[in-house]
Amino acid sequence: MDTNRKQQSTGTKRSHPSGSDELSTDAKKSKADRKTESPNSVQSTLRPFIATSFSSFPTNLLTSKKILDRCSTFLAHATSIRSDADVTRLSQLIVHSPATEGASHNVRAWRYLALKPGRTGLSGPDDFRIVSGCDDDGEKWAGGRLLKLMDKFQAVDVLVVVSRWYGGVLLGPVRFTHIEDVAQDVLKKGAWIGAPPAPPPAQPAKLSLPLQLAPEHMEKQLHEKDATIHALRQKLRLLEGTPSTSPSKPLEQSYAPLNLQKAQRLLRARDSTISVLSEKLADLQAKEKNDAK
Repeated sequence: MDTNRKQQSTGTKRSHPSGSDELSTDAKKSKADRKTESPNSVQSTLRPFIATSFSSFPTNLLTSKKILDRCSTFLAHATSIRSDADVTRLSQLIVHSPATEGASHNVRAWRYLALKPGRTGLSGPDDFRIVSGCDDDGEKWAGGRLLKLMDKFQAVDVLVVVSRWYGGVLLGPVRFTHIEDVAQDVLKKGAWIGAPPAPPPAQPAKLSLPLQLAPEHMEKQLHEKDATIHALRQKLRLLEGTPSTSPSKPLEQSYAPLNLQKAQRLLRARDSTISVLSEKLADLQAKEKNDAK
């Protein structure tokens, strides 16, 4: 929050002396340099830093458009996550990178799909839950606003970091609009979100959707993933020596009525189930191979 901008940031991050309209020559030069930077140039400084800092470089790290308002700058980064460890590691990576150097605040929010305690993922979507969180980093209420935006669009498996460089002028509530705008921009670039759920129209309207977003196409994808899950379970039972009581082919399930948000949630759950089953199958095959030696 603007009234808290004198609060010192923790760690190695530097914050501007926001209580004064007068900045040092170096600070003014740094701000002028940043104004000339494009998101592409920021991306080019961030990627080499990551490549040399971590062996598992996030290839889908994306940068939003930049918003300038009365000397304040807003910029967002987003990348895929699957665990709390990812949140911690990638947050530190972005916050301490050249791309966010000197930011007054680095507001974070994250959401990802995880197994429920005591579940294996073998029982389907009900084995999974959404894990989420946020951090204001001194910009009071900003983290909650950012997480609320992600909830609205049902974005999952993603971390968003919105950096703000305070320029000495109070912006008021519009700063939250800027934070949400750059966050929404980077989430769209990474295809983590589509259109938000809309209220039902007064009269039914036939919408023209791209093929990959058409309900019948997404239902076909769900049936294909169901078949994959069924085949993996059959292989696991065979390796484990467990008699199979299920049919040789999965029963085709009806998903109607199916909308975009529901289809995306079901597809992500099935992808997680396939991942769990594939890992378990690989472990059993490796054990069987070792036993045969």
